[in-house]
Parts: sequence; C-alpha cells; structure tokens
Amino acid sequence: MKSRFLEGCRPFIGLDGCHLKGPYGGVLLAAIALDGNNGLFPVTFAIVEGETKESWSFFFYYLHTITGIITHQRPLCFMTDRQKGVVEAINEIILEATHRVCCRHLYNNFKKKFPGLNLRNHFWVAARAYNNRVFTFAMEKMKRDKRKVTNG
Repeated sequence: MKSRFLEGCRPFIGLDGCHLKGPYGGVLLAAIALDGNNGLFPVTFAIVEGETKESWSFFFYYLHTITGIITHQRPLCFMTDRQKGVVEAINEIILEATHRVCCRHLYNNFKKKFPGLNLRNHFWVAARAYNNRVFTFAMEKMKRDKRKVTNG
C-alpha cells in the first residue's frame, strides 16, 4: 500500500467522518487520496465511538505509524471539514503536515450567515484563485457588496 500511494498519489489526503446508523452506531473515519487520474485511493479507515479529538488522534497515530506513508521528504496536505478535534489531532500527531478546509463546507456556513446575498460568486472566485491578485480582488468585491447590503 505504501509504495502504491507514494508512487501514484498526490501528497493530499481528504478526511471525513460518517455517522453509522444501526444497532451499534459509531463513526466511520476515512482517509482518501487522489491518484494521478483524479481517482480516489482509499488510504485507511477506522470505526470509532464518535468524532472526537481522541478518535482522530488514534486514527492519525495509525495512519502515521502503521501505513508509513508520511515522511519528512514528502509532507502531506490534509483537507477536512473542521470537525471536532481533527485539526488539533493533526497538529499533535503529524507535525510535517499542512491543513486546509474544504470550500464546500465553508460555503455552506457562508450561505447560512449571508442568505440571499449576491456574494456567492465572489466566494467561489476567491476560493478558486490561482494567485494573490485574483484572491484579493474577489475579497474586496465581497466586502464592498456586503457593505452595500448591510448598510442599504
């Protein structure tokens, strides 16, 4: 598994938890990578009692020590939805990693806070920006449009 991941996948892992229904409950934690064809590559999973810092720490310990895919030569980027404990566990267990937040989850929170506003396009322009100039321009437009709506 380690060689297939290192040879064929990008240094990016998406993390998520899914609540299990049924008589036993629990949460399925999963780590999924992207291969060179944008296909999904399941790295590891675990069934835990809940989405807590302790559960994520257990999960990252396993990911770090057992799979052996995390190396100093190839630091990983983890993308999450900022669920309880995940960021803290990444920072404690996998020191060589970076963390990013999923834009879809940010956008869902954004829509709740600003319902009906015409800021959504600016959000996605900023999220997809490939340089600071495009990002800053989109953020300035978003701030300006937000002021128009809240003041007017």
